[in-house]
Amino acid sequence: MVASSSIEVASDFGRPFNYAYKHGVFLLVACLAGTAAFLIPTRWWYTYATAFLLLSIVLLAIILIPGVGHTVKGATRWLNLGFFNLQPSEIAKFTMMLYLAAYLVRRLEEVRAKFIGFVKPMVVVGLISALLLLEPDFGTLMILSCAVMGVLLLAGSPLTQYMMIAGALILGLVTLAIIEPYRFERIETFSIHGKTALVRGTSSLKRCWHLVAAVCLAWALATRSKNSFISRKLTPILSLPFWLKSSGLWAPWRPLA
Repeated sequence: MVASSSIEVASDFGRPFNYAYKHGVFLLVACLAGTAAFLIPTRWWYTYATAFLLLSIVLLAIILIPGVGHTVKGATRWLNLGFFNLQPSEIAKFTMMLYLAAYLVRRLEEVRAKFIGFVKPMVVVGLISALLLLEPDFGTLMILSCAVMGVLLLAGSPLTQYMMIAGALILGLVTLAIIEPYRFERIETFSIHGKTALVRGTSSLKRCWHLVAAVCLAWALATRSKNSFISRKLTPILSLPFWLKSSGLWAPWRPLA
């Protein structure tokens, strides 16, 4: 599909299958990375979740240094590594869900019983959100915020405090969307039908898949420490969207519990 859709454009550069070759290389790397992630014990991810989150925050800060980040059409979101551009916000999506899963394993009762337990991960989200807005990357900010709120809801957060934070979050996102018209147009792609939606909403649809994968993975990891029958049965199902997203192909999977 990639080859047939890009062969005419790539022919202008004298390499008809240029994009197909690149896509194949990235797909191979993704398969290897997904397999490696599958083989690593869950306990290892749990142990280093905070370290990975701190690393992603550092990367988000580094790209904002003048002359370091790679800017395209006014947005500074990438690190130019020569052979490819690294987008730290994509890493932050994964590490934030990993950290949140580990946090829920340690502090689940606190999240369910105390307001401070609910607020702590939101402070981390606030820090990452500030860095994303400086890029700017409103799409990632919206998806990451919704993913975190989704996991906290599944974790059993008290409904009253959840609605308070969710209301404030929605109000903030709407305000940010109104301030910059292009952000509101991105949101509109979810409700536009027909060919226009297919063209303009491709990125939004991908981000929806990111959201589903992130929420499922985080909840699967968060339930890993429980020994109930339901947990053991649901964990591999919940983690499946993440592995499919990581590898791009079907990959073997097993219970994380």
